[in-house]
Amino acid sequence: LMLDIVTSLQDELVSVLCTTVGLVVLLTGIMMYSSMKAALSRQKKQNVDLKSEIEEHNKRNKALKKELEELEGSLKELKQIPSADCLLKEVDCIQSEIHDLTEAQVDALSAVKAENDAIHEELKQNNEKLNAALKKERKA
Repeated sequence: LMLDIVTSLQDELVSVLCTTVGLVVLLTGIMMYSSMKAALSRQKKQNVDLKSEIEEHNKRNKALKKELEELEGSLKELKQIPSADCLLKEVDCIQSEIHDLTEAQVDALSAVKAENDAIHEELKQNNEKLNAALKKERKA
């Protein structure tokens, strides 16, 4: 009888122990599930934050790309503008040409003046001859 009671108590103890282990395993599983669910929720929130951050970076990248294209366009325009040295050389060339043309004009004007002086002298002499001829005719 005692053996039956001990056996029965052992069976009850094993049953209670199995139930307790089962409950502990179940509670541990529930706690792990709850913990994983919370971690998953945090991860989803973090993913949403990262997604919005990525979109913000993409917007900035597009704006920077547009700015870069504008700067490259400006650079192309600047490269088409001649350098200051080149412009100074051109100005020197133009000034030299103007100086040469001015000297040529002065020479040409001097030649024209000399020709005008010669014509004036010739006209003066012709006028004097005509006046002398007129005086002779008047006297005659």
